[in-house]
Amino acid sequence: MPRGGGIGLEAMLADSTCEQQDFHLGTPEYARCRAQIGYRQQMVNAEMQARLQRQIDQAAARQQTCSYNGTTIGNTTSGTVNCW
Repeated sequence: MPRGGGIGLEAMLADSTCEQQDFHLGTPEYARCRAQIGYRQQMVNAEMQARLQRQIDQAAARQQTCSYNGTTIGNTTSGTVNCW
């Protein structure tokens, strides 16, 4: 179980990282270490969210609206498609 707060592998990795730097749970240095890791992770998450939103926006911009104007006589259909 992570000792410095948080959940899952991310928190366990942060604990390990701070311990490898010889910081000890309950000290101000350990708290600063965890805070810095948390801040960096927030920045990474924010960038990932921004990148995803840009991809969604780009996909939406590429979508086209099309219309078909045609006729069918017998078994033959002809017409035009316009997209914008």
